[in-house]
Amino acid sequence: MKSMKVVVYSCISGGYDEKKPDRLYIPPCDRFRSHRLNAKIPKILSHKFVKDADYTIWADSNLVFKIDPISLVEYFNYPKVGTFSNITTTIDQEIQANLEWGFDHPDRLEYHRGKPGRVACCFLIVRRNADDVNRLNEAWWAEICAGSSRDQLSFPYTLGTIATYKNLPNNNFDNNRMWKRLPHFSKNPKLL
Repeated sequence: MKSMKVVVYSCISGGYDEKKPDRLYIPPCDRFRSHRLNAKIPKILSHKFVKDADYTIWADSNLVFKIDPISLVEYFNYPKVGTFSNITTTIDQEIQANLEWGFDHPDRLEYHRGKPGRVACCFLIVRRNADDVNRLNEAWWAEICAGSSRDQLSFPYTLGTIATYKNLPNNNFDNNRMWKRLPHFSKNPKLL
């Protein structure tokens, strides 16, 4: 069996966070006023930015891994898509929280109400480089453009339809046997 190439990648925009030595950093685009959307294009369209990998692992820039990337792919049993379930939140609860926090326009959030799927922890996504996954990456981006820019609302019925979901280790988002999440920081305090 040939060796498997796994690329862990991130994108930093708006002066958030510092680079980690264990990954590839894709520069943000400059098409949007929102630094989050400028970082989201590489996140969603992995196949456009990391072309020569068997698997990509999107990791938010504040994640520090405790295991190697191949072990993470193996943990999901070589999935088409692998992610962790957000076991505490439904899609309707996610919409309500985003409405309360003002994270997106209410009409864009409501676009997702009643759509199927389960909320995923989109700060870490394992993806096989395959045609069907790449088509769903494109569908995910289309949902971001049509509805809310919040991943948790567009992922469930695009890539989430073929994802292998695992429960968070020890039900802990921030510090478990696989990773530690550091607090986000910004060189520009207005962005926090």
